Amino acid sequence: MNDHGIRGLTSLPGVLIALILAACGGGGGGSNTVTSDSGGSPVSETASTFAAHDRLTENLLQQFVTDSQSKGELAARETLVSNLRREPLVKSAAILSDGLTVEVHFTTGSRVYLFAYNRSQTQTQAGRSADAPDYGRQSAEGKPKALIISPYWFNEGGGYSQTKDAVKTAGYDLVVQENMAFGRGEVDLADYSNWSSYSLVIVSSHGSGSLLDTGVPIADLREFNEVMHDPYKVAGRAPDDKGYTYGLKPEYFSKVAAKMQNTLVIFDACKNGTEDWAGALQQAGAGAFVGFMEEIGWDEGNDAINRLIPLLASCKSLGEAIDSLRSQGVFMYAGPAAGLSWKMCEGCLNISGVWSFIDNGRVTCSGGGETDTAPISGSGAVNIAQNGCNVSWSVSLDGVNYSRAGSVSGNAIQVSGPFVVPLEGGVNITQNTYSASGTISADTRKINLNGTGSATGSYEGVGFTCTGTDKVTLTRLSVAAYSSLGLRRQQPKLLLNSSLIILTVSNMGDRFE
Repeated sequence: MNDHGIRGLTSLPGVLIALILAACGGGGGGSNTVTSDSGGSPVSETASTFAAHDRLTENLLQQFVTDSQSKGELAARETLVSNLRREPLVKSAAILSDGLTVEVHFTTGSRVYLFAYNRSQTQTQAGRSADAPDYGRQSAEGKPKALIISPYWFNEGGGYSQTKDAVKTAGYDLVVQENMAFGRGEVDLADYSNWSSYSLVIVSSHGSGSLLDTGVPIADLREFNEVMHDPYKVAGRAPDDKGYTYGLKPEYFSKVAAKMQNTLVIFDACKNGTEDWAGALQQAGAGAFVGFMEEIGWDEGNDAINRLIPLLASCKSLGEAIDSLRSQGVFMYAGPAAGLSWKMCEGCLNISGVWSFIDNGRVTCSGGGETDTAPISGSGAVNIAQNGCNVSWSVSLDGVNYSRAGSVSGNAIQVSGPFVVPLEGGVNITQNTYSASGTISADTRKINLNGTGSATGSYEGVGFTCTGTDKVTLTRLSVAAYSSLGLRRQQPKLLLNSSLIILTVSNMGDRFE
């Protein structure tokens, strides 16, 4: 299982090295708690033992710096290992597969890792490649806004895509910052510094009780030295890192990061579910915080969040949602205590039932050297299903069911689905989206929606593009009225050999012919 753990680093004075605490948890500078050889509970060393380890490694690493200038870095590192093995305090020492890190087991049962390289040899420095692609920000218009930061997107399981879908279905305009490979994407430190415009923030990364891994590489020795003396940051290395990255302490958010406005912050990371993190984020203006208390895998974390978001979207309080998850065997930390009353919505109007509609719009399609614009209109009825604040409806067109799905927040409603439907072979759709938003009357008898759609593709090898807008009015009906209501559709003029149906908000398709 690929857990979300990260190992923290501390510095030894005057030497270009760092100690890595080999656990999901990590430490800042000066910590004297290290991991036992067996991987069990941390070993609390005495001050004298820790000082002896400190002096030993400092002296040997100073020699490494000197040797690397005369022997070269590889030979100097091998000498370092040889010298360590001769020390009475050292049980074993070996160079790890990265070629940079030396693992040391002391006779006291503690274990550390030494990161050492020559100041003058830039090829050993971790950092971004010059040709790192810019994948851009993914966002949509409207409010409220949500942010997902995923520096390890390339290792996420299939549940990660479902997380993004769950956030969108809950009614958020979503901004996603994700790396396509280690250090090669959009995620940078600025993404962790300004969450003031977001109502929901999800960070899917590595972490511990004392740090959150940003996935942002430390580019060179100067930055490495700076972070080792920074009171709010720590250098770290996660299991899937190819170099050292910036880790953020809780104090970074309470004292450095821009203030938030009642934001729900979710850390999908190992052991971040603590009162320290909740308190720090509350000081930064977060309304509530959710994290995990134990080590978790990518799929496990995604699954828990994918269950949490719909519960919150149904207007349950955070405390109610967490209790519901725990009853299902899913355990997450939520805090502080005041944050348990946080709600994603204050409730929504009930629009379930049968509705008549009148729909009018206009569609333009271009293909094969011709462009046609035609009105579309229709009337009929739909049966709206509602689960909490999530709504959906569907009808059958030519024997196939198509649906609209979305959410209600207060008296606002938004839905989305496909825009066109191919009617015959030879039609290849490459992009196909429709969305509509509007308002519900206070007595829940009327719904007014404005929709837009677009589609691109090819028909018999010829490319086409269709765009359109429509307005629809829905009026609540009784079941008896629904049973006697027929469907009426206007038939637009010929285009693309009658190969497409245009789906308006009502799903009553209009055949372009």
